[in-house]
Order: sequence, then structure tokens, then C-alpha cells
Amino acid sequence: MERLKEVIGALGRADIIKIRTYYKNRNDSQHSKRLELFELVHRGKVCTDLDAAQMLYGGKPNSAFSHLKSRLLDDIMDVMLANISDGDMVEASRTACRKKMLLSEILVRKGIKTEGWRNLKTAAQLAWKNHLSTEQVMVLEFISEFFPGETLEQLIGEKDPHDLRQMAHLLVARQYLKTFVFNRAALYENLAMLSERKEVIRDLVNDLSGAMSSRPTAEIRYYLLSFSSCILRVEGEYQKALQQAIEVDNMDPESLSHSGRQNGSFNIALCYLYTGQWAEASARLQSLIYDEMKGEPVTEVWSELLFRTYLYARQYEEAEALTEKYLLNAVGQTEKGYRWMFYRSVIHYRKGHLQAALLGIQKATCMLDDRVYGADLGYRYTELILLIESRKWDLAQIRIDAFQQLLKRRDEPGTQRYRLIARALASIVRTAGIPDHREPHGRQITLLTFDGKSGNSLAWDPIAFELIPAGEWLEGHEHSLNRNKRLPVFG
Repeated sequence: MERLKEVIGALGRADIIKIRTYYKNRNDSQHSKRLELFELVHRGKVCTDLDAAQMLYGGKPNSAFSHLKSRLLDDIMDVMLANISDGDMVEASRTACRKKMLLSEILVRKGIKTEGWRNLKTAAQLAWKNHLSTEQVMVLEFISEFFPGETLEQLIGEKDPHDLRQMAHLLVARQYLKTFVFNRAALYENLAMLSERKEVIRDLVNDLSGAMSSRPTAEIRYYLLSFSSCILRVEGEYQKALQQAIEVDNMDPESLSHSGRQNGSFNIALCYLYTGQWAEASARLQSLIYDEMKGEPVTEVWSELLFRTYLYARQYEEAEALTEKYLLNAVGQTEKGYRWMFYRSVIHYRKGHLQAALLGIQKATCMLDDRVYGADLGYRYTELILLIESRKWDLAQIRIDAFQQLLKRRDEPGTQRYRLIARALASIVRTAGIPDHREPHGRQITLLTFDGKSGNSLAWDPIAFELIPAGEWLEGHEHSLNRNKRLPVFG
């Protein structure tokens, strides 16, 4: 009963509807009995075999009841398998293949070579039937290590592709993309490290290009285009990166796993962000965030990027609603909610609620310990903007001094831009209250403006934490000075 409860408890609403429909279309006593047991377990009306047998048969569990449970489980699996997508089927085959190889290795190491060979044969059949290039390489490596002298032809009747033996780097490519590029658990960390990993990725691109020339497959093409797009993005060739990302997206869905399609779609969303196409980026991110069947958030980082598309498109109501949703989910979990508190303070500022923005940013001080992708630098910069807008000059001076000292000790991407911003803000704070005095910031405005066409290292990064673009803010400040002729005297 525990196994049945576990399986039924894990079903989504759509799966439950499909199972009910499956049984209602088979109106006989056996299927009706299975549906009855399914409903009892699903609604929590029975917890043990004894309870279920008593309600269904009026007695203790017997062989008929055991058969009923077994058939119900089989039916559930059949329904779930019937609705599996092509991409999911490929991923399932990949998993099954690797499990068989693992079992084969365990058996061989224990000296049970005949059974190990039999399991390896099953793994090889799965790899070649489903065109799993990575797993094909693994099978060949496995044969050479554990069955020297044997061939693929002896195993499954396939010719031994000697060129495939030279493609062990495909294993590296697959793992590298999964771990160091599109790892959702450390997405911002990986984005921050891409420029440092550029040479490694370039080597992978060269290896994959050679492999594509000698033995083109959809899987190699996927990795080649994905890595190539990353390089182009790091180098500021955003339009070319977008074209290659779209090529991946247009690949035959059957050749990609579910996660592979998601990675391709996310790559497009990033390219749209870097080219300032907020609506297109928003649409991509929304389709990634919400699973079609469950409608539940998949990863918070995608939501953070979606927030940026709303913010930059001036869709403040949508941005605020998204922020409130995550803050509600993070009640009592400060470590999860501080970024969203920071985001909410930016929304307050954009909507003209300066005091609320200041109060909000004071609640998000945990950002000071968040160095991922310069999050703490973005927080300090935003706080300075709010202090200057509020004319809190003394506190702003203290903060700007601390900010500039911190920047001397930092060297990650984006630091040089923040140094330039800090100099511009320091001059504003330093000359505040001096009649007729102003220092124009035309050069800083030019350098700090969003650049979606080149690899300008000083250009604004739309996925970073500089949520109030400095070029835009300085330009507004400059216009204000020109209108008023001089800075107002405060004091």
C-alpha cells in the first residue's frame, strides 16, 4: 500500500484526470474496481491494505486484492507512458542506458562478466536506437576498458565507428554545459564566470567543430551552437549569438531532451535581454517559468530576469505583482527574500515613492553579503541614488567613500563601470549645495549608456543588479541642472 500511496500522491492534476478518463472508457467490473481503489487512495480514505480490502471486498487482504493493486500500478504507468513527449522519451532512454551501463560495471567488477556483457548490450541498443551520441561514446569506452579485444559489432552487430572513439570530448561538452553554463542552481554564478571560462569554451567549440565535420549529429550540433552562442554573447556579438540560439531552438524536438530545449530557450531569452528586446525576452522567460501542466514556478533566477524585463519595459504593475508573490512565499525566510525586498524598493523608486524605496532598501541589507554577479555593488549603488534623490548628503558622502574603498579591492566584471559611476556620484555629492556649481557628466553618460551592439566593457549589463541604469540617471540629473541653472542650496 505504501508504494501505491507514494505513486498516487506524486501525480499531478492532469495525470489524475487522464487516469480517471482511462478507467471511464473501460466500463467493466475489473476496471471499475481499480478505479474505486484509486479514488480511495487518492482521497486518503484508506491507509493500509487491511482498510482497503475491508472496503472493497469486506474481508482481509487476499490474492485478489494483491492482484488488484498490481494491476492498478501497471495501469498508472501505462497512462503516464502513453502521454510522454518525444523529448522526455529520449531523456528516459538516456537514463535507462546509463543505468544499464552502471549495472554492467558493478557486475563486471564482481567477476560476473557474462551478465555484465548482457546488460552492456541492452545499454548499447538503447544508445544506437535513440542516436545518443554521448552514450555511444561511453559504451565504446566501456568496451575498451572492461572487454578488451571485443567489438561493438560482436555486441550489437553495429560497425565500430573509429571516428566516434575520438569524440570523448563530447562527454566533457555535455557535462560542462550542464554544470558551468546552464546550471540553474548556480545560474548567476556561471554567468559571472563565463568571461573567465571563455578559452575553455573556445577549445570545446574547436573540438566540436572537428567532430561535426567528421560525423555530424544533432547532438553535436546542439552543443556546438550552444557554446558558440555563449562565446559570441561574452564578446558582445549579441545579434549573432541570438541567430545561433534561434538555430538551436529550431532543431528537431526529437533530437533534444526537455532540459536541452529549456537551455536553448533560455539562451534566446538572454540574447533578447542583451539586445533590449524586453517583450520578446519576457515571453521566453514566462514560457520557461510556468510548466504547462502544473503552472508552478520552476526556478527563481528565471523569475529574477523576468522582473528585469518588466522593469525595463516600464511595466511596473507586473513587476510589483511578481515581487509581492515571491516576498509572500519567502515570509520567515530572510535568506530567500532579501533580493526581492531590494527589487521592491527599486519599483517604489520608479513609481515615485522615494520614502518607501528608502525604507525598503534598509530591509534588504543582506544584499551586502551577496557578491554573486556584483549583487552587493548594485545594492550600494542603488542606495546612493536614493540618498542623493532624498538629499541626504552627509550619509551619501559616508556611503560613497565606503563604496569607492570597496571598489579598490574588487576586480570582477563590471567593477570598472562601478568605479566610473562612483566618481560621477562623488562629484554630485561633493558639490551639493554650492550655488551655481555643477560638473557636467557628458563623458560618463556616453560611456555608461546601454550598448546592445558591441562588447564595450563599460556598457550597462541588463541582467546585472544595476537596476537603475547609471547613464539614464545621470542624463536625467544633467537635464535637471540645465533646467534649474544651478544646484539648489540645501541646508
